[in-house]
Amino acid sequence: VGIPLILSSVRVPRFLALEEISDGELSDAQRGWFEGVGERLREVGFEPVATFRAPDLPSHNLSRAFMNGRDGSVAIAMALRDQREGSVLSDNLLEITSEFGDGSFVNTRSRSITDLFDLLPGYRRYVHVTRDPLALHRHHDQHCRGRTGASPQPVVADRLLARMAEFHERWIAHQIARGLLRERDARTCGATLRLALRGVGSFFNPFGDRFSLARLLAGLAAGLGAPLIAALTLDHASVPLVATLQSLLPVSNHLAEMLALAPVLLAGAASVGWIFESRAVVWAPLLVSLAGWLALPHTTPDEWVRLTWLLLLLGTSAVANGASNLRHRSQALV
Repeated sequence: VGIPLILSSVRVPRFLALEEISDGELSDAQRGWFEGVGERLREVGFEPVATFRAPDLPSHNLSRAFMNGRDGSVAIAMALRDQREGSVLSDNLLEITSEFGDGSFVNTRSRSITDLFDLLPGYRRYVHVTRDPLALHRHHDQHCRGRTGASPQPVVADRLLARMAEFHERWIAHQIARGLLRERDARTCGATLRLALRGVGSFFNPFGDRFSLARLLAGLAAGLGAPLIAALTLDHASVPLVATLQSLLPVSNHLAEMLALAPVLLAGAASVGWIFESRAVVWAPLLVSLAGWLALPHTTPDEWVRLTWLLLLLGTSAVANGASNLRHRSQALV
């Protein structure tokens, strides 16, 4: 399903139309976020240039550009939201870009976002996960100082949006040359099989996007540790819950134990969805399957146990996806 869906649904504009937005058109949350970022960036020489959106891009987007009169770098605070096939993805991030006289670029982002496309030759991208614009600027300066043989090329403020549109045309041409996009018509491009395969591989990669050791440990505690601890307390003869289920329902010991564990497994799946966000659809079934294999009898002739386990796996995936969507909706600015 994934490959045909990507091939049929991906639409990328060949030409980037940027629409400026006045301050009065922003919501209080949008204005507050942009102003908070701007106050910090002003400390190192950045001033706001334009607030804009690209209405033709597939995702909802809103950006504010800042320019640094000291070194010519450009910072863009971006709010993004994409909603399709029952999933919601949103991100609010900052990136700083410096262009050099030899045509190369250094770009530093505050968040890690899976990018299925190839970077342009001479374009170097770094990620420093932080919410502090000054910390991001310090790391960006370090990357820029590591370059030799080329000086920063300042961008004229009045030409910034036009330069961004020109850069997009170069980027489109490069993706077509790399076999990732194909021309659909005079104004849009679509995905190739190569890009669709990358998309499917990225979807099932549990270590993509914002994966970190801290998230892994938290996910293991919620999705694996909690169900195992709960399972240790389920003794067929001594736990009232299991005995109560068997008195109310004509079920085996195995099935009663599984039903008793179901709320813990579903709660763990919700936690995993909140922690891993877009990767929850992979992590939740994986951790729940491992927890069930370790905690529950997995060799049993009871067909109802097998059916209940299958329904529980489907349920944990749905719960994890719902928790991920809830988190993305709560942080979305567009």
